[in-house]
Amino acid sequence: MFAYWKKNNIVSLLFQSPYVYLANQKFWVGNYNSLIKELFDIKPDENILDVACGVSMVAPYIKGYYTGVDINKNYIQYNNKKYPANNYICQDFKEIKFGAKSFDQSIVINFLHHLPDDEIKQLLDRMGQLTKNKIIIADLSPNDKNFLARFLYSMDQGKFIRQENVLTKLISQSLKIEKVYTFLSPRRIYKHIVFVCSPRN
Repeated sequence: MFAYWKKNNIVSLLFQSPYVYLANQKFWVGNYNSLIKELFDIKPDENILDVACGVSMVAPYIKGYYTGVDINKNYIQYNNKKYPANNYICQDFKEIKFGAKSFDQSIVINFLHHLPDDEIKQLLDRMGQLTKNKIIIADLSPNDKNFLARFLYSMDQGKFIRQENVLTKLISQSLKIEKVYTFLSPRRIYKHIVFVCSPRN
C-alpha cells in the first residue's frame, strides 16, 4: 500500500501541508534542533540564512536575524504566521540573489538527500559565497540496522540518502569541513550526520 502511495505521489502531496510535516517530525523523528543549535555560536546581531527551511523548526533556537528560504509556499505562509519577526522568501535555492557575504552563518537541514550531486555543488558553492563564517549542514545517513528506519527511509521523498564518506567528498569540493558529528534522532530511528564547515574564500 505504501509503495503505491509513493509511486502515485500521494506522500508528496500529503507533505505539502506543514501540519503533516510537523506531525511526522513529532511522532517519528522528535525535536533534534536544539542539538543543532549547540553547534552555533550566534550573537544577537548576526544574520542567519536557513536554506530549504521547511517549517522553520530551527528558528526558535536562533537569536540573530533569521532569513528562511523554501520553495513550498504552504510552509512559507505557515512560517510567516508563526514567526512574524523573521524574514521568509518563497524561492528555489538556485534563484537566491543576496549579495556576497550577506550572512554571518548559514544552515541547511535534511535537504541534500533531495538533490543529485551536481545540484549539491551548486547549492554549497552559493552558500559559500553568501556566508562569512560558519555553515552547518545536517542530513540523513543510512541506518540499516533499524528495520523501521529502513521502511521510513524508503518512504522519504529524497532519493539520494548517502553514506558519510560520499557526503564528505561532495561537501569538501565546495567548503572546508571543520568538524563532523553523527547522532540518532530522539526517537532513535533516523541517523543524522552534521558537518560544521567554513567558506573557502
